[in-house]
Amino acid sequence: AVLALDLERRVRELTGQHDTTFAYHGGLDDSRKTELAERFRQGAQWLIISSPEAACTALARPLEASAAEGRLDLLAIDEAHIVAEWGDAFRPAFQTLAGLRRRILSRAPKDRRPVTVMLTATLDDYGLKTLRRLFHGDRELLVSAQVTRPEPSWWMSHCRTEKDKRERFLEACRHLPRPLLVYTSLHTSQQSTNVQRVRAWLAAAGLASVASVAGNVSAGKRQQSVRGLRLADDMADDLDIVV
Repeated sequence: AVLALDLERRVRELTGQHDTTFAYHGGLDDSRKTELAERFRQGAQWLIISSPEAACTALARPLEASAAEGRLDLLAIDEAHIVAEWGDAFRPAFQTLAGLRRRILSRAPKDRRPVTVMLTATLDDYGLKTLRRLFHGDRELLVSAQVTRPEPSWWMSHCRTEKDKRERFLEACRHLPRPLLVYTSLHTSQQSTNVQRVRAWLAAAGLASVASVAGNVSAGKRQQSVRGLRLADDMADDLDIVV
């Protein structure tokens, strides 16, 4: 949902359509989801941003209907390398998209078939072969602009006790640049350092501009955390750290 909402924000800034909903995500109530899907089916909605799961289920019929009427111009798959990396088991909807695309192409008039665009900055040979196998077409244009990007540096420290871990962690938080993202293991696990414990460490150290995002957090709170990291709202809502 966070990626979809960020794409929606960028579309709004580019088009000036600040009140238009483009992202179909779990944070919308059922009536808004239905309205958005129906607007797209009728041609009143020129763009819809969704997860692969939503595209292959709730949005499948609106997409096919739009294609059948010759109104679907473009299918864009962002972060397309995930089709190969995640699609086998973790999130199979990434590869189910290929079947949806075939149905869409079969229903569209021959002279109004949508173009498929797959975008990624991280593609290896296996990923390229997978995309070619699943999303093959009559024509193909591959644009590659390889850029050497700076790699993250890895700093590791073995902590013998929980106290040692807390002190090393807080020392890192005081020296690393902001905004800062902190990843824990399972957010409710009692066997390891969880989200609540890290929040308590930060609060005790006097670090107050902090929020937490876990798997059970609403899309609205996720969006609020993203805006806080971007310093996009009131100064009181700015965030230094998200756990």
